[in-house]
Parts: sequence; C-alpha cells; structure tokens
Amino acid sequence: MKRTTFTIPAMALLLGACYTTAIFTRTGDQRLAPRPRDCSFAIYTAVPPVGSVELGMLEFENQEKGGAYDLKDARTVAAPHVCAAGGDGLFVQLYRGGAIRSATIIKVPAKPAPAGAGAMLDQGP
Repeated sequence: MKRTTFTIPAMALLLGACYTTAIFTRTGDQRLAPRPRDCSFAIYTAVPPVGSVELGMLEFENQEKGGAYDLKDARTVAAPHVCAAGGDGLFVQLYRGGAIRSATIIKVPAKPAPAGAGAMLDQGP
C-alpha cells in the first residue's frame, strides 16, 4: 500500500497563502471605548481629516500578495481592529501594484474638516 504524505502539508500551504491577516499595535495615549463589531468607518488614501487622532497601526500580511491586495480586502481584515479600537477611519498607505501593507486607525473629529483638507475614498457599507 502506497501512502501519500505530502497532501496535508501541501493543502495547508495553499490555504495559508489565500488570506490576509493584520497585526494591530496601539499607538498614542488615547484610549476609546470599543464600537460594535460591525461598525462602519471611512477609508482615506490621501491626508486624513484635520484634527484626526491616531489610535493604532495595522500591518497587513499575506504570503502570496505581500499585503492586502485592494481596499475591499483591507476593509474586511481591518474592520474588527478599527471597531475594537473605537476608530471611525482607516488611513491606508498604497504601494506599487496596489498592495496595502500598513494602515493607521484614526478617530475623525465630529466637526467635518474644510473641503480639500482630506481625501475620503470609501465610506463602506
């Protein structure tokens, strides 16, 4: 009887390379109450609104892509971290090829910033 022993490790490798994860590091000294797990938040790719407060940093990891591949991927992976930190904004840094390797979770001021003070790209659901 011949046994195939590479099937399980090969499948684990394939499955492990198919999703993005994020490592959260709290920054600054501001601590906010967590928001509901399915909270909504804006994504910014240029300058976040004036007066925003940094709450933490996310580093995206994906063995295959090197980071989150697009904004949808980044939003899905970041959502639990943004909500748990009490944030309502995510400032992403785009790299060549569209990969997103890191993002900053922010709390946007209640008063809207003047036009041109920040570029909001995606409000989400």
